[in-house]
Order: sequence, then C-alpha cells, then structure tokens
Amino acid sequence: MLKRECIDETFDATQCGSYDLLAQASEEGFALAVLERLRKRFVAFVSFPTQINTPEDWMSAVTYLQTAYTWVKNDFKQVVLSYRGQKFTLAPTELFSTSTAKELLSTASAVDDLEEIHYFESSNGVTMVYAIPTQLTYAWKTMHKNSLFAHSDGAVIKASVNGKHKGTQLLLVTKGAFATLIVTQGNQLLAALPISIYTAEDALYYCTAALKNLADGTPDVSIHVVGSSVAWPDENDPRIVRQLRSSDIKTLLKNYFKVSDEPLAPFGYEYSYTVEKIRGEASSLFLLAECV
Repeated sequence: MLKRECIDETFDATQCGSYDLLAQASEEGFALAVLERLRKRFVAFVSFPTQINTPEDWMSAVTYLQTAYTWVKNDFKQVVLSYRGQKFTLAPTELFSTSTAKELLSTASAVDDLEEIHYFESSNGVTMVYAIPTQLTYAWKTMHKNSLFAHSDGAVIKASVNGKHKGTQLLLVTKGAFATLIVTQGNQLLAALPISIYTAEDALYYCTAALKNLADGTPDVSIHVVGSSVAWPDENDPRIVRQLRSSDIKTLLKNYFKVSDEPLAPFGYEYSYTVEKIRGEASSLFLLAECV
C-alpha cells in the first residue's frame, strides 16, 4: 500500500457531522473515504500504510492513524469499517440464525478464538457471515464505538445486484492475498467464493468454469475486474512478494469475454475533482457507501 492523499478543498474537518466515514482495514494499513451524504459526493480519500505483524499491532496502527489525520476521530454522521478476509460464507437469510453463525462459518473455514463473527445482508435474501480480528474492532471502537462493520466483498455484491445491469455479471475482486469470484444474474446472487490465483490462466479457468456451471455458459456476460493486483510471498523467500496484475488478467480475459473497462462504482454518487483520479483504483472502498 502506498501513502496517498486526495482531499478536496471543500472538505471541512470541523463539520464531520455532515459526512460519512468509510474505512477499509488490512494488514497493510488503512484506506479512508469521506462521503458528503447530502450531495452523495466523495470529497476525500486517504491511504495510510502501516504493517500489522501481530494482532496486538491493531491498537498502535489506529493510534498512528489518528496522529497522522486528527480529523479521523471526529464525530461523523455514520462510520463503516470493512475488513476483507477469506473467512466468509453465505446463507439464505430466511434460514440464517444468529445463534448458529459461528457454527455455520466454521463449516467453511477455521475460526480463531481472537476473531469475532459478524454478518449482514449482502444481497436480497442472502446473508454474508464473516470473521474479523477482535483486536481490530476493539481498537477501532476506541474512536467510533457505534461503527457499522462490513466485508469489502459484500459491498461489491451489493453494488452488483443493486445496479442497472439485468444480465449476467462476473466480478473478479483482485486485492490483497487472494481473489474473490462473484457471479450475479440481475438482482440475484449466484455465487461468491474466495479463490487462489497465481497466473492470468488461473483466473481464466475459474471464470470459464463458473460461467459454464452457474450461468449456462451464456456468452452475454459482463465481466468486471475490481482491484489492482493479487500479491503473495514467495514460497522459498517470504521477503520476496510475487504479484499478479489485474491488467494482465483483463488482457487475457478479453480474448474470450466482454470485459468492462469502466470501474465498478456505487450508482448515483459523484466524486470531487481530487478524488475522481483514483476512482477506479479504490472502487471497493467507495462501494462501502452501499452498506451505510
């Protein structure tokens, strides 16, 4: 993560009660967006790198963030924090019970003692259940105790089923250490699962298989690649980071499918001039507006 600041001159840090704060947390740091809710306009973006090596590091990371940007601890109208991890699963909302949420998630992945179980309705009739580090939520609540929590991929799902596209969509979220494959048809979610990809050919294989099995192999499909890359440590030398760029994935997919070059974005929102230039790069952060 690179440190970046795109703060519009109209953003007034003394009037945070008029804004929503959208935040993403990862082991590489924080990304923040400020949304002027009345005009549905994004007026600030910040990426703040800080390394999280142990769970205890979350508290110091939040402290560093407050020191660098004192306005982040101000009282906002609404605050949502997202954490994107591989530990998530989906369930029909009508069959979902909060009392069995941990048991349900445990069938998909191992849940650690220092993880909380959260859930929200990511699309009509579908509830996403996911794990988030307890130390992260505790540290964040020292600033904003009434925060909403979400999974970044859940925000992508919400945007894809709430948009105007009525046909089949395949969304490949390439961000961090893994990718997420999402397939929707109109306002219906067909699939959402984390996948490991190391080459563009891996991505092609998963996309082709998903469309064949879930969407009857229809050629009339729109594909969105969300995010800039997937990165992972070298198996022989963890100090070396291997990277698969999203641009390489898109180049290969375009030989077989209709791949959109338009960034996925929350419908009906505007961006200030300073924020507009990173709209595509930080699209998954802006999509959190769908969760507030």
